[in-house]
Amino acid sequence: MSVGLGVVEGFYGRPWSFGARKRIVRLLGDVGLDTYGYAPKSDPLHRARWWEPLGVDQLRAFEELASVARDAGVRIVYGIAPERLFGGRANLKPGSTLGDARFEQLVARCVSLVARGIASFMLLFDDTWPTVVPRFASSRIGERHAAVASALVERLRAVDPSASVTVVPAIYSGRASALSAGARAYLHGLATKGDFSLAWTGPRIFSPYITAREVEAFAKAAGRAVWIWNNAIANDWLPLATGEALGLAGRCRLCFGPVANLAHGAIDASSGVLLNGAREPVVTEVALTAWAEQVRAPTPAGRDADAALSRALDRTFGNAGALVAQLAEQVRGHPIAAAHVRGARPIQEIALRARAGIPGARSALESALVELATLESRLRGALGGHPGWEDLEGTAAKVALVSKALLAKLRNDPDAKRLLKETTAHRWSTSLDELLHDL
Repeated sequence: MSVGLGVVEGFYGRPWSFGARKRIVRLLGDVGLDTYGYAPKSDPLHRARWWEPLGVDQLRAFEELASVARDAGVRIVYGIAPERLFGGRANLKPGSTLGDARFEQLVARCVSLVARGIASFMLLFDDTWPTVVPRFASSRIGERHAAVASALVERLRAVDPSASVTVVPAIYSGRASALSAGARAYLHGLATKGDFSLAWTGPRIFSPYITAREVEAFAKAAGRAVWIWNNAIANDWLPLATGEALGLAGRCRLCFGPVANLAHGAIDASSGVLLNGAREPVVTEVALTAWAEQVRAPTPAGRDADAALSRALDRTFGNAGALVAQLAEQVRGHPIAAAHVRGARPIQEIALRARAGIPGARSALESALVELATLESRLRGALGGHPGWEDLEGTAAKVALVSKALLAKLRNDPDAKRLLKETTAHRWSTSLDELLHDL
């Protein structure tokens, strides 16, 4: 199964609403992309309680989404994760597929969606024991996953001959040359049965760059066609790593892109690319709009990621695009997947000159901070009822707060200590925060 080009809602955290999904599906069609993958890891019916049947309201919502997708020329790939790290009896039995009660529940879920116009499916075996501890990976586990996928597509094609299945394997990242013996055995086992493609995130889970040669090498090692699950804007990692996984309020950071971690040749070498969405739908819309322009460009000169991102902001936010661009500049790049495109922001360069005592730099820094301190209120006024304001509000508030704290620090204002304390407590993170320690 070739997954095409598009987006996968494949992050941990609050899933998108169906309204946001419809908006994104329409956008995909408008910008020339063709696939929406449904795999929100924190939706209980996707992973934690995958075996439960979908309710009437949920089925109706998917039917409506499928209708929107048909009109837009977009395919929906419905994802379900039938194994978990601590799944116990909830997981599929190791020894059987056909006839097993859990497998029949998997089939029933998918058949209920076929009846609503969705015929493409994604089985996710990611973030299970072979993922976390690669030495637990084995050919036996790979063979079992292949058997499940093969049996599922056989059953679904009895209902709809066009039905297809793709797999997110337990081993889904890493260079072919660096795979452990267990990982290789797992992939060999996965190649023993059926005809389905595999997802791969690149050399790393958050890959700074993915080349055509790396795609081809992994596909050869896996014995399968490979599509790229690109985490270039995925931002669920920060809140999870800073407390959310333990039930606490973790830190958050927006990520608009630019998507600059994928060689153009890697697209041709793969069976598709799905950009894993950010938690914020409107941020994902911006990134998809920019990336679609890069994908369509016939020459390297037309694939300027920064220029595409600038135009995407204008398209998404209209007259407020320039203001949102100021905000996006404070979260430019991805701290893991795209550290190489982050670079120094203009305000950081001004701050360096001010620290060096260059004449006029301190005054220029104050002026820049005054402008950023009012960015939140200007954005609020410009965006009005735009659905994206909710996604941007936290970061805009943090930029304003940090700017005010930095101004107070520069001016030796007695209020500086209080403001600095408030910035530390704020959930949202920006690159502007780094100046709190540098000035």
